Amino acid sequence: MCFHLTRDGGHFAFHLHCMANACVYLGLKEVGLAAIETFAQKPSTAPLAAYLRRTYGWNYLGEDDRVLSQSPDGLDEHFRYVLGHHQARSRMRRDIIAQGVADMHRYWSSDDARRVLFPHVDRENYWCGQGNCRHVSM
Repeated sequence: MCFHLTRDGGHFAFHLHCMANACVYLGLKEVGLAAIETFAQKPSTAPLAAYLRRTYGWNYLGEDDRVLSQSPDGLDEHFRYVLGHHQARSRMRRDIIAQGVADMHRYWSSDDARRVLFPHVDRENYWCGQGNCRHVSM
């Protein structure tokens, strides 16, 4: 079904997350990479969508060097944070976890990341890993 959507669907691309994960689980990395590239090269795929789907797919499929080589040039603030998050994940997997923790916090769980990625979140009452846990009941 995911490949049918990749081949025949218009702009819909959220199935690529599921497809990449299924390909990893089944040991079909090259098939997943081919499907992502098929989507990215479709005439109906906008350049930003191709860039993002490659980044997501490469990350899910363990293509860490490709993810880390992506440049944020030309991306708006939101998509710079999206890229930074995926690059932190790739850095933690490729190198050692400690190498990507600071960037993971910066691009995913910091107050700035919540502001940029999830503007609808009540940031005053959202715990972002800071020492003051007054808003969190455990």
